[in-house]
Amino acid sequence: MRLLTFLLTSAAAAGAYVLGRWLMDDETVIAGLPEPLKGPATGLRTRLFRATTTVADGFREGRAEREAAQQELMQEYHRRVQR
Repeated sequence: MRLLTFLLTSAAAAGAYVLGRWLMDDETVIAGLPEPLKGPATGLRTRLFRATTTVADGFREGRAEREAAQQELMQEYHRRVQR
């Protein structure tokens, strides 16, 4: 059972590594955004990376909105408690 778990974990790690190398090819800038994102999407990898980046940005924006709404509710609560 341990051998099977080890093999499955190793296969998943290798797959993630290969997928990451495929997405981040030599057209990318490691420290920042990939160069292809600055222009039109030309290839499958660029479009896929742009889509995943857009989804991640959406999650970050949604989280910021939720935190702002929560902060607003807490301020309103404190105002009502102080009255």
